[in-house]
Amino acid sequence: MSLTVSEKNHWKERIARRIDKKVETLLAAEPNLMDRIHHDARQRALQSLGLADWQAELDGIHEDELLGECDTGREILRLRQEQEDLLDTVWLASSPSQLKALWSTVNALLGTTPTQLERDALEIPAVDGE
Repeated sequence: MSLTVSEKNHWKERIARRIDKKVETLLAAEPNLMDRIHHDARQRALQSLGLADWQAELDGIHEDELLGECDTGREILRLRQEQEDLLDTVWLASSPSQLKALWSTVNALLGTTPTQLERDALEIPAVDGE
Protein backbone atom coordinates (compact mmCIF):
# COMPACT_ATOMS: atom_id res chain seq x y z
CA MET A 1 0.00 0.00 0.00
CA SER A 2 1.46 3.31 -1.05
CA LEU A 3 0.98 6.63 0.72
CA THR A 4 -0.79 9.54 -0.90
CA VAL A 5 0.97 12.86 -1.42
CA SER A 6 -1.03 14.34 1.49
CA GLU A 7 -0.01 11.49 3.80
CA LYS A 8 3.64 11.83 2.78
CA ASN A 9 3.50 15.57 3.52
CA HIS A 10 1.83 14.88 6.86
CA TRP A 11 4.59 12.48 7.94
CA LYS A 12 7.31 14.77 6.60
CA GLU A 13 5.92 17.63 8.70
CA ARG A 14 5.54 15.41 11.80
CA ILE A 15 9.12 14.16 11.55
CA ALA A 16 10.38 17.71 10.90
CA ARG A 17 8.56 18.93 14.04
CA ARG A 18 10.17 16.17 16.11
CA ILE A 19 13.59 17.16 14.78
CA ASP A 20 12.85 20.84 15.52
CA LYS A 21 11.88 19.98 19.10
CA LYS A 22 15.13 18.05 19.59
CA VAL A 23 17.14 20.97 18.20
CA GLU A 24 15.28 23.36 20.55
CA THR A 25 16.07 21.07 23.50
CA LEU A 26 19.76 21.00 22.56
CA LEU A 27 19.87 24.79 22.17
CA ALA A 28 18.07 25.31 25.47
CA ALA A 29 20.84 23.36 27.20
CA GLU A 30 23.41 25.78 25.76
CA PRO A 31 21.53 29.08 25.34
CA ASN A 32 24.36 31.21 23.92
CA LEU A 33 25.57 28.65 21.39
CA MET A 34 23.96 30.15 18.30
CA ASP A 35 24.99 33.71 19.21
CA ARG A 36 28.57 32.51 19.64
CA ILE A 37 28.43 30.57 16.37
CA HIS A 38 27.08 33.59 14.47
CA HIS A 39 29.74 35.83 16.00
CA ASP A 40 32.56 33.40 15.22
CA ALA A 41 31.31 32.86 11.67
CA ARG A 42 31.24 36.62 11.09
CA GLN A 43 34.76 36.99 12.51
CA ARG A 44 36.09 34.22 10.29
CA ALA A 45 34.46 35.77 7.24
CA LEU A 46 35.96 39.18 8.04
CA GLN A 47 39.38 37.61 8.59
CA SER A 48 39.25 35.69 5.33
CA LEU A 49 38.37 38.91 3.50
CA GLY A 50 41.12 40.86 5.28
CA LEU A 51 38.57 43.16 6.93
CA ALA A 52 38.83 42.07 10.57
CA ASP A 53 41.05 44.97 11.71
CA TRP A 54 38.86 47.56 10.01
CA GLN A 55 35.72 46.05 11.46
CA ALA A 56 37.23 46.01 14.96
CA GLU A 57 38.10 49.70 14.61
CA LEU A 58 34.61 50.50 13.33
CA ASP A 59 32.98 48.53 16.16
CA GLY A 60 35.16 50.35 18.69
CA ILE A 61 34.06 53.74 17.38
CA HIS A 62 30.34 52.82 17.57
CA GLU A 63 30.88 51.26 21.02
CA ASP A 64 32.57 54.42 22.33
CA GLU A 65 29.70 56.56 21.08
CA LEU A 66 27.16 54.36 22.84
CA LEU A 67 29.21 54.20 26.05
CA GLY A 68 29.38 58.00 26.04
CA GLU A 69 25.61 58.19 26.31
CA CYS A 70 25.34 57.02 29.93
CA ASP A 71 27.16 57.68 33.21
CA THR A 72 28.50 54.15 33.59
CA GLY A 73 29.68 54.12 30.00
CA ARG A 74 31.48 57.45 30.43
CA GLU A 75 33.22 56.07 33.51
CA ILE A 76 34.32 53.01 31.51
CA LEU A 77 35.69 55.31 28.78
CA ARG A 78 37.53 57.38 31.39
CA LEU A 79 39.11 54.28 32.91
CA ARG A 80 40.10 52.97 29.48
CA GLN A 81 41.82 56.30 28.78
CA GLU A 82 43.66 56.09 32.11
CA GLN A 83 44.78 52.58 31.21
CA GLU A 84 45.92 53.65 27.74
CA ASP A 85 47.97 56.51 29.22
CA LEU A 86 49.32 54.44 32.11
CA LEU A 87 52.89 54.06 30.83
CA ASP A 88 53.25 57.84 30.41
CA THR A 89 51.72 58.35 33.85
CA VAL A 90 54.16 55.96 35.52
CA TRP A 91 57.09 57.68 33.80
CA LEU A 92 55.79 61.11 34.85
CA ALA A 93 55.45 59.98 38.46
CA SER A 94 59.15 59.13 38.54
CA SER A 95 60.48 61.95 36.32
CA PRO A 96 62.57 64.99 37.24
CA SER A 97 60.87 68.35 37.65
CA GLN A 98 62.08 69.61 34.24
CA LEU A 99 60.27 66.79 32.42
CA LYS A 100 57.12 67.33 34.49
CA ALA A 101 57.20 71.03 33.62
CA LEU A 102 57.72 70.24 29.95
CA TRP A 103 54.84 67.76 29.97
CA SER A 104 52.52 70.38 31.49
CA THR A 105 53.64 72.92 28.87
CA VAL A 106 52.95 70.45 26.05
CA ASN A 107 49.47 69.76 27.46
CA ALA A 108 48.77 73.51 27.55
CA LEU A 109 50.13 73.98 24.02
CA LEU A 110 47.94 71.17 22.68
CA GLY A 111 44.91 72.17 24.72
CA THR A 112 44.67 68.72 26.28
CA THR A 113 43.43 68.00 29.74
CA PRO A 114 45.50 65.51 31.72
CA THR A 115 43.74 62.50 33.20
CA GLN A 116 43.28 62.34 36.95
CA LEU A 117 46.14 59.87 37.37
CA GLU A 118 48.36 62.07 35.21
CA ARG A 119 47.52 65.13 37.35
CA ASP A 120 48.32 63.10 40.46
CA ALA A 121 51.61 61.93 38.92
CA LEU A 122 52.60 65.51 38.11
CA GLU A 123 52.02 66.45 41.76
CA ILE A 124 54.37 63.76 43.11
CA PRO A 125 57.55 65.51 44.23
CA ALA A 126 60.32 65.00 41.71
CA VAL A 127 63.52 63.31 42.85
CA ASP A 128 66.01 65.49 41.00
CA GLY A 129 69.68 64.68 40.82
CA GLU A 130 69.45 60.90 40.39
